[in-house]
Amino acid sequence: MKNYRLSQWLTVLVVIAIPAFILLPVVRRHKNDERAAICPSNLQILGKALAMYLADNDQAYPPAYSACFGNDRAAHRAAWTSYLDPYVSAKIDGGAGWVISTGWSILENAPGDASKQNVSAASGPWRCPNDADDAVLSYGLNPMVSGAYKQWNCGSEDHEPEWQDSLKTSDVQNPGQIVWGGDTNRYWDPTKNKYTAVFPEWPRKTDLYLRNLTKPQLVEWYRSFLSKDFTDIKDQCSYPLAWGCRAPSYRHDRSVGNPGAAAMLFCDGHVRAVPFGKLSVENIFPDLASVDQNASAPSPVQYPYRIVDLGFAFHAGAVNNDGLVVGGTQGHVFAFQGGKQMDLKRPSIANSATAYAVNSAGEIAGNFASTEASGAGDSDHQYGFIWRGGKYQNLQYPEGYDGFLLRGINRKGQAVGRAYRGSSAAFDGSSRAFLWENGKFRDLGIPTDCISSAAYAINDQGQVVGSAVTRDNHTHAIAWRNGSITDLGTLPGGSLSAAYGINDQGQIVGDSNTGKGDVRGMHPVLWENGKIVDLGLPVNCRSCVASAISNSGLVATLLSDLDGVPMAVGIWDKKNGMRSSTALTPPDSGFLLRDVYSINDKGQCVCRAFYGNDTNRMALLTPVQTYAAQCAANGVRWP
Repeated sequence: MKNYRLSQWLTVLVVIAIPAFILLPVVRRHKNDERAAICPSNLQILGKALAMYLADNDQAYPPAYSACFGNDRAAHRAAWTSYLDPYVSAKIDGGAGWVISTGWSILENAPGDASKQNVSAASGPWRCPNDADDAVLSYGLNPMVSGAYKQWNCGSEDHEPEWQDSLKTSDVQNPGQIVWGGDTNRYWDPTKNKYTAVFPEWPRKTDLYLRNLTKPQLVEWYRSFLSKDFTDIKDQCSYPLAWGCRAPSYRHDRSVGNPGAAAMLFCDGHVRAVPFGKLSVENIFPDLASVDQNASAPSPVQYPYRIVDLGFAFHAGAVNNDGLVVGGTQGHVFAFQGGKQMDLKRPSIANSATAYAVNSAGEIAGNFASTEASGAGDSDHQYGFIWRGGKYQNLQYPEGYDGFLLRGINRKGQAVGRAYRGSSAAFDGSSRAFLWENGKFRDLGIPTDCISSAAYAINDQGQVVGSAVTRDNHTHAIAWRNGSITDLGTLPGGSLSAAYGINDQGQIVGDSNTGKGDVRGMHPVLWENGKIVDLGLPVNCRSCVASAISNSGLVATLLSDLDGVPMAVGIWDKKNGMRSSTALTPPDSGFLLRDVYSINDKGQCVCRAFYGNDTNRMALLTPVQTYAAQCAANGVRWP
């Protein structure tokens, strides 16, 4: 056998490697091209099914989904796939048995719901090859063409169903330009470290954060929405920020320097790839020409509120009428005013401290924890403090108790909160509402049929509000006024309520449930003139808590979605009713408000926000409208 030298072997390897090096990218590119070609083919198949559906349904487009909640859960959760699947299965696939989940499992993903587990991956025209192998659906619809039906207990006596009608083909004057549907993002489940469910359509005009927009504002919102590529942004697609998944996916031909393209099916039946940045509002709104027909040029959308980044993460917070914002971060008390952050440190014996309230004199009240002060190494001892004149005053806690959770302070320096025994987290028979003034604690007392109480707010007249637990373990809103205790009660038929805010006019806000078969949560309420008023629960909102009220009558609320997840801050007033922060602020702010703690007489709200990867950001929701105008709108005389 002939012996080869090393150099000869290397020559052979080089000769083999060079063609391989040249051919592998070609093969890979060919494979990618092949996969990319299947996606338009899928949409063409769905386009044929759509045409047959239109012919059988008076040329009306199928709804994106129909979803009733509560007792009708199993029967009514169906996506557009359930409308087209009979045409695909019976008339197109020829017995191929292509798999698609036509029910609720493709719509949303709520952890722990057994009805949404073990969902089969889609096949055939329902799944794009460039999507994940276990994708349950790869495509979503244009909501300005498709309809939707979504409500808790659809058709019940208490809640009328919300319906957005689908268009008919005759409503779409330019079908070659208007997208019907196409490649869509999926939900990222951080607990499983993978993409899971998909929403069946992009954001629609009846969504809570879009419903209050005028048509020009909605167009402007979509213009901003389409300018963002959510394809690989997991933090925007993670629970509870899954709205970011409701967007086109530019999954094809993505590479460095190339943002990719999305396969789109247009209303006239043709399919084409649309590169990122080329999908515009002209492709979404069939009636776009009518939006600006009375104006020579579109005017910029004027939003009544803006969001100010306070620059740090925080725990709790409040704002006074001078715009002094207080809170806590990294164990220190922080303040923010006039664009300047101030680290107020913490009491010398404290391990950590947080501010919860601030009065018109700039006195700050809150809590601190200290193992040194407890003498037992017990970090669960909470102490009240007041910061005034650049110094901390330790309020300790009432004798016979293990801690004091301070929650409010008025201009007289009176502070209120809850004293407890044992754990600070327990709200049981050992808790009592206390008022602190002039160096002494005073037990505010409890109603005769209650076993514990807590105070949350105090106005400048010394009136206090909070809650108490009854002997049958129900929480009721309570007011302490002029030496008397009043059970504020609940909405008709309800068993639960709580009061969280009171203004100088004596108006009180909080929440209450009802007893009318309402499977949703708490309603925002206002107590005034001895009556309780339901401020209204938005149609696709499971619960809403009224957290604070200004002297001009503006109420700050927290809105939670149908899964009970905080979704936006709400502002209520007598003229406009409930408005969502997502409709009040520019869509490109980058902030998603997820809690609200305080509102001042200027309408400024201290909020917790999601900002990029930061899920605990401090932000100030600030009105552009003047204080005088707010007062006029709410029938309050301007000082």
